[in-house]
Amino acid sequence: MSVALVEARVGDTVLVHAGEAIAVVERAGA
Repeated sequence: MSVALVEARVGDTVLVHAGEAIAVVERAGA
C-alpha cells in the first residue's frame, strides 16, 4: 500500500470524525 493512499485514508477519517464532533456540539448547543 502506498504512503499517499494511507495519508488520504487518514485524512478522510479525520474529516469524518471532525464532522461528527461538530454535529454533536451543534446538537448539544441547540
